[in-house]
Amino acid sequence: MLGVPLFGADFCAVRVTVTDEHGKGIPAPVELLDSDGHLVQRVYAKTGEADFCDFGFGLYTIKAGEPRCHDVTVHNIGLQFGRNQHFPIVLPDCALAIDGFRYPSGCDVYLRVAGETGLKVSEAEVIMLDNSKRTRADSFGRAMILIPTEILSKIVVRAPGYADTHLDLNCKGQESIQLPVRLARQ
Repeated sequence: MLGVPLFGADFCAVRVTVTDEHGKGIPAPVELLDSDGHLVQRVYAKTGEADFCDFGFGLYTIKAGEPRCHDVTVHNIGLQFGRNQHFPIVLPDCALAIDGFRYPSGCDVYLRVAGETGLKVSEAEVIMLDNSKRTRADSFGRAMILIPTEILSKIVVRAPGYADTHLDLNCKGQESIQLPVRLARQ
């Protein structure tokens, strides 16, 4: 019985510490879910710390981060009387991060560029016509661009020996768009 508070002493059941890969506390939403997956409590951890001091019997789940950006889930958490449990959570960098912050007003567009036969086109280039930004595909034909919300974005995908492919993309608001692009030989 050592360490168990006697005479009705208060304790906080769970503390969650959310950090980046370098150990720095980062802001993130943190949720406590019951065994059926229903939301019990949601805290926005401004400094990377969230407390869930009291919850019912049974096992719970803690989810930190945003689903579209590598959220982390810890399962099978139960209140242990008199014990302050600590769950450190490290959120990996988000693919949408720009200077440490999420791209707030747009969509990430993940393109997979291939030729007519399905072979990857590693020398493909993606050009955003409205701002002339260019992105090169990697050796697997993969490229990522960011487009603004509520604006029609005109994109050209080109590669040596292939005809240009024109795309008109519309972002409705902070979504991930995955798009295969087939280039025809010239």
